[in-house]
Amino acid sequence: LTPEEAAAFCPLYNEMMKKFREQDVKLRELQCETHKTKKLTEEQEKQRVMDLLQHEQKMLDIKKEYYQLITASNDGVVASINIIKNNKN
Repeated sequence: LTPEEAAAFCPLYNEMMKKFREQDVKLRELQCETHKTKKLTEEQEKQRVMDLLQHEQKMLDIKKEYYQLITASNDGVVASINIIKNNKN
């Protein structure tokens, strides 16, 4: 990235990564809560799966939100788009 592209891209990327970390904290809390419960009921297991799916959807929503922000503010910054596209979070 050029210095100008980096100046526009880096703050948005850092915000996105902060949101990813916040979601990961929520996921870990959910996992800890689940591990504390020795035996889950069928309903609790179903809810846990739904919670995990909601977590995955939230992560995708964050990627989409920041992809749109970055491409709107940095037209043609292919490198920045590829960073988000290839992010495995």
